[in-house]
Amino acid sequence: MFAEEVFAYFGSGYQVSKQMGFGSGTPYHWNRIGFIPIKTQMNIEKFTKGKLKANLLHCEPRIFPKVSK
Repeated sequence: MFAEEVFAYFGSGYQVSKQMGFGSGTPYHWNRIGFIPIKTQMNIEKFTKGKLKANLLHCEPRIFPKVSK
């Protein structure tokens, strides 16, 4: 999942923080670094009862580097 999807679901970064119990800057940090950590994605998926899905392709690029052909 992407930060934009999470913001759209909750309405704002503030609401993400408030409802999920994250620090106030955490959702904006995801935007800045370009991904949501997979464990966080899994927690969001559980919280939203599957409406937002965790996706390994949308997590830390340093862990899952692109494979060149």
